[in-house]
Amino acid sequence: MNAEKSALRETDPEIYNAIQAEVKRQNDNIELIASENFTSL
Repeated sequence: MNAEKSALRETDPEIYNAIQAEVKRQNDNIELIASENFTSL
């Protein structure tokens, strides 16, 4: 763990935990974004 993460964890554990949860969510899930496809004639 680098010094910045360690400092944040000690300074503001709530923010640290929120960031860790978001990183886990992004690593564990695939987000599909719907878009419209039009074929050319």
